Amino acid sequence: MIYCANSIEGDRVVGKDLQRIVDVVSGKNMGVYIFGSFARGEGCFIDRPRNDYDILLVRGDSTTASAIQKAVPLAEVHLFNSPEVPCTQQWYEFKYSAKHLYGGAIQLPDWEPYEIPFADAINSLERRSVSMILGKYELMKDEPDYRKVAEQICKGIIALGDAVLIRRGEFHPSYTMRSLMLQNDEIGTFYRTAVSIKLLNEPQMNPDDLWALWVNTRSRMRQYAVDVRMRLTIGEILFSIDERTGKDELKELLIKLGAEKWL
Repeated sequence: MIYCANSIEGDRVVGKDLQRIVDVVSGKNMGVYIFGSFARGEGCFIDRPRNDYDILLVRGDSTTASAIQKAVPLAEVHLFNSPEVPCTQQWYEFKYSAKHLYGGAIQLPDWEPYEIPFADAINSLERRSVSMILGKYELMKDEPDYRKVAEQICKGIIALGDAVLIRRGEFHPSYTMRSLMLQNDEIGTFYRTAVSIKLLNEPQMNPDDLWALWVNTRSRMRQYAVDVRMRLTIGEILFSIDERTGKDELKELLIKLGAEKWL
C-alpha cells in the first residue's frame, strides 16, 4: 500500500503503525479509517513521518481513542458517531480518498465539488493564518527548525489555492490534482512549489528564502482577502505583524490562539 509520496521505507513504517492501530480495536464493534495525506499516498516521510495520521474511529469512545494514541503517538483520532454529516472540504476529501482499515464502514452521499461551502475555505485560511504566525515565530528562534517553518508557510499557500478552487466550485482530494487544476491561475506556480516542499521537501530553502516566501505568502493572503471582500479575524492579526514584532510577543499571541502545543 502506498502511503508516502517519496519513500518506500516510509510506506513500510506507516503500514506498521496502522497495523498497531487496528490491533487496538480488533474484536471491538468499531470501524477505523485513515484519511488525509497518508490515505491519499501523499504523506511526507523524511527519516520519520512528517504528518500526523488522521484516524476516524467509527462508533468509538475516548478510552479507545486514548489507547490508539498511546500505541501510535502520531495518531490524531477523531470520533464518529453521527448518522449524517454535511458536505465540507474535509468530508469531501474523506469521501473520495479515505482508506478503510477495519470494521464497520460508513456511507456518505456522492457529493459534487460545488457543494463545498466557501465558508470552509474561509475557516481554513483562518487556521492557516495561525500556521503562518507559528512559522514566523519558529524562524525567529536561535536554532530554528527550517523544515517546520517551510511546512507552516506551505499550509498557508495551499489553503489559499484551495480557496480559489472552492470559490469557483472545483476541488479534488489530491494535492497533485489540485496543482494541475490551478496551473493556469496566477497562484499556480506558487501552489506547485508549496506542494513539492510539503510532499518531497524540495526545493530546500535557506533562511533568507524562507523569509521571502513568508512575506510573499502573507501578501497574497492579504490581497486575496481584499479581492473577494473576505474578513479574516486571525488573518488581520497576521497582516499586522511586521519586523518590529518580537519573538515573545508572537509566543504570547500563539498561546492566546490555542497553538501552545506547537511552540
